Parts: sequence; C-alpha cells; structure tokens
Amino acid sequence: MIKQQPSCEHGGQIFAFAKRNAVALDQVLDFSASINPQTPKIDWNRLQQKARSELPHYPPERDETLSPLLPLLAERFSLKAEQILLSNGTTQAIHQLFASLRPQQSVLFTPIYGEYRQAAQTHSKEVIEYRCCPSQWNDASMPLPQNGVVVMVNPGTPQGNYLSPEKLLPLLEAVHLKNSWLLIDESFLPFIGFASELSVRQWLKRYPKLIVIQSLTKFYACPGVRIGALFSGCAQTKSFLPQLWPISSLDRLWLSQAIQDPGHIMNTRHWLETVKPKFLQELVQLPIVDKLYPGDVNFVLLRFTQPVGRVQQYLETQGIMIRPVQSFGFSAYHARLAIKSAPDNTRLIEALNALSRPNTEKQYARNNAL
Repeated sequence: MIKQQPSCEHGGQIFAFAKRNAVALDQVLDFSASINPQTPKIDWNRLQQKARSELPHYPPERDETLSPLLPLLAERFSLKAEQILLSNGTTQAIHQLFASLRPQQSVLFTPIYGEYRQAAQTHSKEVIEYRCCPSQWNDASMPLPQNGVVVMVNPGTPQGNYLSPEKLLPLLEAVHLKNSWLLIDESFLPFIGFASELSVRQWLKRYPKLIVIQSLTKFYACPGVRIGALFSGCAQTKSFLPQLWPISSLDRLWLSQAIQDPGHIMNTRHWLETVKPKFLQELVQLPIVDKLYPGDVNFVLLRFTQPVGRVQQYLETQGIMIRPVQSFGFSAYHARLAIKSAPDNTRLIEALNALSRPNTEKQYARNNAL
C-alpha cells in the first residue's frame, strides 16, 4: 500500500500568483498550465442572448437525451451520443469513478496526474505503481489485478509522449482477461488529432470495461469552463456518475460554440507546427537548460542546471509561472513548460537567458539573500 500523499500539485494557479505579486491577471504569463493559446471564436452577443433565455431554467442535461452538446461531441469524436458521459470537469469524474468502483487493487502506470493517485489511494484497498511506459508492460514482472482498476495516460505526462493504440493493445487484452476496468486519459490527444484511429476509443465496443477520460478544456482553451467527458461502451458506467446536472447551461453554451468553430483545429495545428520547433530550438541553446525531452504535444519537459525553485523565484519577478514536476517523481531540477504564442515564448526565453548570465545570477542571489 502506498502512503497517502499531500494534496496533488496542479499548474495554473494564476489567481494566487497575481495576488501574491500584486499584479493584474493579464500581466502574468502562465507556462505552468498547458492550455491552447489559440482560442476558438465565440459570438458573445449570441451567447448572452441564449444565456438570458436559459439561465432561469434548470439545464436540460438532467435528461441526457435532451442535451444539445452530446450530438456535437459525438460528431467531433466519431462516437454515438450514448457512449458519452458529461462531467463537471475530469477531476470530479476521476474521483466519482473510484468512489463507485472501490477496487480491491488499483494499478497506476506512472508518471501520472496526481488526481488519479489521490482517488486510488482514497478508494482502493491497495495501490500499485509501475513507473514505466505502458507499452513496456510485461505480465511476468508487472501483474495486473483481477476485478480491479488499471490507469494510464496517453499522451503521457510530463514527457508528452504519444503511443499508438496498437502499442497498447497487448495491455488492453490483458486487462480485459482480468475482468478489470481500464481508464485511459487522453486529455491531450486532440493536439495530435481527433481521428478515431489515433485513439483507443475505437475499441469501446470490444472492451466493455474500457473508459476513456477526455478533458475538453485544454484544447478548447477554457479551463474556467468546467466540462469533461467520459467515453464508454458500457451502460453500467452511467451509474458511476450519479449527478442530476453534470454541467451548467453557461458551460454548455460556451463549449457548443467552441466545438463548431471551423477554424480552431486548423489554427491550432498550424500554431503547433510552426511555433513549437523554434521554441524547442531556443530552449536547448540556453546555458541554464541541461536537457530537453521533446514530446508530441503542447508542452515540454526539461532539466535545468539549477533547482527549479530558484528558477521559479527569478521568473516570478518577471511575472512568469512554470511547473515543477517533483510530484510526478522527477528531480528538483526538472520542470514542464507549456508552449504558448510566439511573443510569449520569446519573453520566457529572454528571462531564462537573463538568468543564465553570471552577473544576473549573482545579483539575484544577493538580492534574494537580503
């Protein structure tokens, strides 16, 4: 049994950062949360009109067959509406799933988001962690639970590496034979693509106990809109999320417009293909960067030549946030950086380059000691 750990660390704490430094939100550059800098087009007048009409009433999602959002999600992810369950963010769904399943044993492929570890430790009698890539799983050294829960993230975190469904197939088969539930978090997969062949959701019918967890806030740039989705081919899954109104009308109205923006996917793909290579090239040339771990999505793992805490302290004076990754089991020198717009990336590069200069480093160390 793994000991209970403190509350999971989470990026994107921009309100606390702004308050601590007495600055406005728009003066802060948040590289700690990997949110798409490309925002979908929203008709705010139309949104306001619909909100005025709907807010005096309870949301239609109490009866999921009436939700206008489900057909839009079904089309986007090439699923049937009955295979989609909505939740007030994926964090809530994760905890509700474990609270409902209450497995004797849970297996986590790590590194993994802290929410999974927290939920598993709270609701499982035993938690086993395998620190390896799921495609490297082998039954001899990594036994799977019978009638338990197995969890993995793809693309992984904080490295951002993507595994094709075919590479995961042996593990899916093994979990299926153990009659265990398999939770696969594909929150960042939209940054690679929406095609069914890129996702294990193509096999929901084949594996009744497969649940795909899909965040909608990263790709659609709306962490303030609390909507997550579960994809499942098993009718029983609906009983795991006993909520009358999983999302608010405002959440649905906003995301419905975002999904229907015809240019958002293309704009995101163009941004990532053009901005990411330049940003990584500039990072690897910085004296303060010891190693870069290029991944497949919209963030990058790196190792600094000095502790991340010290880098954070300096960047805070520049109004910049980054994400340490010790909670993922990495050293105090490792950090995860979101990839943002070209001007924002340049501002971070300039700040890190300034910290690399001996005079800046000495002056900062002197001021910090006073």
